[in-house]
Amino acid sequence: MGQAAARLCDGRGARRIAAELDPPMSKADRPVRLRRACMDDAGAILAWQRIPGMRRHFRNPRPPSEAEHLRWMRNYLDDPAGNLTIIQHGTDDVGLLRLDGAADGNRMQVSILVAPETQGTGVGTAALGIAREIWPEVELTAEVLPGNCASRAMFQRAGYSWTGEAFRYPPLAGIARDAGRAGNPR
Repeated sequence: MGQAAARLCDGRGARRIAAELDPPMSKADRPVRLRRACMDDAGAILAWQRIPGMRRHFRNPRPPSEAEHLRWMRNYLDDPAGNLTIIQHGTDDVGLLRLDGAADGNRMQVSILVAPETQGTGVGTAALGIAREIWPEVELTAEVLPGNCASRAMFQRAGYSWTGEAFRYPPLAGIARDAGRAGNPR
């Protein structure tokens, strides 16, 4: 019952409303927002992954088959520790931001994908900033593979520090752990 309730409400509504009312702007002077992903987004997410070269810096550079992707997406959306959001640039869906929670609830692993037509516009950096606003008490980490200079620069612009192994954004000081749990933004 607790997990079902956590899927509906995670205590982060006020932070989400604040991010919605005052969204960061891209270099193109368009608002950047995050919205919860759903199964209707599966086709767009798969299409982004199939863009030639898009997965060259992924741990597994091979795009999934449609069946693999749909199975993964259904399982991921059912996982209360996962957060899959669509990045919006104005009214256009332009990428995804994924936050995988650690078992202790104190850390989340960040994965981000931005469609080629909006890369370099500040959309990714803005999306990372929104995540920081919604989960300020959680340590955010990101693995960026060697050679992925654009992602390295994006995480640095977003305030992450390189530890020698990963990018890290520490929890913000003075934020209570009970301000919201590191769960799914549903």
